[in-house]
Amino acid sequence: MHLNDNSADRAARERAYELAETGQYAGWREVREAMIGAGWPNAGEALSQEYSRLAVDDRCAAARVNA
Repeated sequence: MHLNDNSADRAARERAYELAETGQYAGWREVREAMIGAGWPNAGEALSQEYSRLAVDDRCAAARVNA
């Protein structure tokens, strides 16, 4: 966890991971757009770190393989 991390960003990342694991998204950009459209205004900030984007991309890829 980063020092400037807050609970809202953690919640947004957790939601992004959940969405990624559904297999409905190709990668972090699509997950971010879906979250913003669903009312998560901090999705861009929460996924601004490379580790977050990689984690979402990895989960998207794993969900597609397991589908």
